Amino acid sequence: MSANNFYFAHQIDDTWYGWDEMAEAWGDHDENNPVKLHLVRAVTANSLQELENKLNEKGLGYSEYGITTQPYLPKDGTPIEVVI
Repeated sequence: MSANNFYFAHQIDDTWYGWDEMAEAWGDHDENNPVKLHLVRAVTANSLQELENKLNEKGLGYSEYGITTQPYLPKDGTPIEVVI
């Protein structure tokens, strides 16, 4: 069984924010209704590598689809919107 997860990273100023999310949408998300990731629920770090390490520690210990800064789910291309 696969994890089907990925890490999404978003940088604001000098801080990296990250989420461990599913790699495809499960519901009514599409280009008009993106997956919303809330900043208050993010893991924070000073570098992308530190962020990945923290996400590994918090979750399963790995990400099947890796880490990305592209605002799309890797399996189906559903857009991601960061909610501040």
